[in-house]
Amino acid sequence: MRKKIGMILGIIMLAIAVLTGCGGSQGTSSSSASSGAAKSSATATAGKDVTIKMLNVGQGDSILIQTAEQTVLIDTSDVDERDKFKRELDKAGVKKIDKVILTHPHADHIGGMDVLLKDYQVGEVYDNGMPSTSKLYIGYMKQLKSKGIKHAALKAGDVLDFGSGVSFKVF
Repeated sequence: MRKKIGMILGIIMLAIAVLTGCGGSQGTSSSSASSGAAKSSATATAGKDVTIKMLNVGQGDSILIQTAEQTVLIDTSDVDERDKFKRELDKAGVKKIDKVILTHPHADHIGGMDVLLKDYQVGEVYDNGMPSTSKLYIGYMKQLKSKGIKHAALKAGDVLDFGSGVSFKVF
C-alpha cells in the first residue's frame, strides 16, 4: 500500500511540476478537460516540452506522456477496455512506447499490456515490484522475458528521465 501511494504521489508531483512550469521553462500552460464519452482525452501542455494526456479508456487508468524525445505510458487500462485503449493510442499517433510505468498489478491498470506488447514497440517496463499470481500478470511478464524487454521495480528515490528536461521521481 505504501509503494502504491508513493507511485500515485509521484505522478501527481510530476503533473504539478509540469503544469506550474517547474524547471525554468518560459512556456505557457494550458489544459482542457474532457466531458462525456465522446471526448477522448484531457490534455495538459507546458510549452513544447511535454504533453500529458489522460486517455479515455472507460474503467481503468492510462496516462500518456510525450516529450520531444520519449513516449511514456502510465498504466494500460482495464482488460475490458482494450479496444478503447488501442484507439486512444492510435489517435495520439503512438507507434513506440519508450517507457511503461505500471502502478500496481490490478486488471484495471495492466489490462492493456497484451495490446502494447503485440501492437507497439516497447522499450522498458517499470512497476512497483508487487508480484501477482493472476494470469494477466504472469502472461505479460512472460511476454517481457520472451521479447527481451527490460523490466525493473521502482523504489523511493528512483528517477526516470523522460527526455526534454522532464523527469519522474518516485517518492
